[in-house]
Amino acid sequence: MHATARKTHSSAKKSVKTVMFAAFGLLATLFVASIVWKGKTTYSAYSAAVGQKDFDEGANRFIKGLFEVLMERLATNNGLQGADPAPAAVLAEIEKRRAAVKSDFDPGLAMLAQQDFPSKSVLLQELQTALDKANEFRKRADTALGQGRDQRDEALRKTFIPVMTDSVNAALKVWFAALYTTAKSDPQLAMLASIKEIGWQMRDFSGKERSNIASSIAASAALTPDMIMANAQFRARVDMLWEELQHLTNDPEAHPAIKNAMRSAQDQYFKAFAVAPMRCEKSARMAQNIR
Repeated sequence: MHATARKTHSSAKKSVKTVMFAAFGLLATLFVASIVWKGKTTYSAYSAAVGQKDFDEGANRFIKGLFEVLMERLATNNGLQGADPAPAAVLAEIEKRRAAVKSDFDPGLAMLAQQDFPSKSVLLQELQTALDKANEFRKRADTALGQGRDQRDEALRKTFIPVMTDSVNAALKVWFAALYTTAKSDPQLAMLASIKEIGWQMRDFSGKERSNIASSIAASAALTPDMIMANAQFRARVDMLWEELQHLTNDPEAHPAIKNAMRSAQDQYFKAFAVAPMRCEKSARMAQNIR
């Protein structure tokens, strides 16, 4: 009887031990699993942060280099519209802009090409085709800049800007696709992506107006009715985009750097530059009269 009781008691102890060790084993497994999960989550967050930083730096270099393409386009077109062979200062400006493109645009594009985004292969191929054509027109422009306007290919003078613009637009498609794909998981990043796009569009439209006026001054010719109408449309688009930007950043928690940049833009563009187009148009007319 006592032996049976001791056996039963021993079995009970073993059962309790089994349950306890099983429970502790389960808790230990859960604890280790939680640590591993937390570690993976932390590493994932860290990796995402590092990846986002690398992407942001590369994308910023890409768009910075693309802006230099706009400035190169302006300088080259001014040279093509001039009556005489392009002076050394114009050629130096073009080379400076091309060097900046190579320094920033090319590395930025290499980084973007490593990202995953919708229609990646199609967009990159379209960009490469547009870049090849732009490079061809650069070579033709280099030859034409050494000649007087009467000797230059008229088709080149008329199509240089559209061809360069096509390459810029193809590059923007890649930039936008990569930018919004990377930012879609974070509302703050998505808002910053929108701000970057609006800022670029404003800069582009204002640059097109400047290009029209600069071309007229370089050619010593008055603005054509089409150019005057186009400039009015560019200004209207800038105004509309500025209003959208104000709505987008109408948040007390918006980053001070964004607010400061907007104040600077308002002072330097909307106020200081407000009468500049009229002065430039007057300069173009004066140049025409001098000729």
